[in-house]
Amino acid sequence: MGAVRYVAAALALFAAALVPAAQGDDRVAYAVPANAADPGVSRFLGPNLVLFDRAASPQSPLLVFLPGTGGHPAGVRLFLGVAADAGYRVIGLQYDNEPAAMQQCFRSSDPACTAVFRQSRLLGGPAPPSETPPDEAIVERLIRLLQFLAGNHPDEGWNRYLANGVPDWRRIAVAGHSQGGGMAAFLAKRVSLARVLLFSGPPDYIQRSQEPAPWLKEPSATPLEHWFGLYHRDESLAPPLQRAYAALGLAADHIRVLSLAPAGMASGPFDAFHGSVIGDRLTPRAADGTPAYAADWEFLLGRPR
Repeated sequence: MGAVRYVAAALALFAAALVPAAQGDDRVAYAVPANAADPGVSRFLGPNLVLFDRAASPQSPLLVFLPGTGGHPAGVRLFLGVAADAGYRVIGLQYDNEPAAMQQCFRSSDPACTAVFRQSRLLGGPAPPSETPPDEAIVERLIRLLQFLAGNHPDEGWNRYLANGVPDWRRIAVAGHSQGGGMAAFLAKRVSLARVLLFSGPPDYIQRSQEPAPWLKEPSATPLEHWFGLYHRDESLAPPLQRAYAALGLAADHIRVLSLAPAGMASGPFDAFHGSVIGDRLTPRAADGTPAYAADWEFLLGRPR
């Protein structure tokens, strides 16, 4: 895997309009504070990470990664690097990821609760008892970031991922971990993505009946052959994830079930197996130090070159 080095000071320097995080002969990476791309954003201001190879084809698809609850793009740099190695332009997008959908809806009697919640986080709008302002929503954040990159780096081709001021979803793959996987899946139901990659998400289910949330069974705008997912066999969410993937219609040969022990233990109530499928701190390593799950990630990514 190509070496990608991020400067910690750059990740903390939110006041800068665009901070180069790493740059070599072939690999370029930026850390873009959320409110640099859009001054209207006032919450969840951590940096978006932007990564690509100069040698990548001008027709390379864009991969947008959405972290899980409480997560940040900087926590999955290993995966982002593998995605860039595979030939993608890569964006790790910072967004409003707290609380999780299931935290919000755990006691709700409304079967549509998680759908309403995810709709709000993606596009803005009410999701009682809270709401996401339009400027804070995932899709708007992505639009503003692409416009920002296109304006500041017109020779890098970021405008190719926009069509009439909105994302050209046919050229964009969306991946997400846990809650981020749910956001990716909900979006893929509604627009036709180049690919959708689910990392231990979404676990959405109805607490009373233990059945998958109804939205999981809705028709998909993204063809089912473009859906891929994985989870860890020992994570606490494995049973609802199995049911969710079945409800979404994922083919059995598009799902990877991981089994290695995490590289470390998570603090607090967080499930180390759940985090180990993609998080840098918990992902197991091969003898040479590379991610042990790199081949599984590559399977989900495909080869876009």
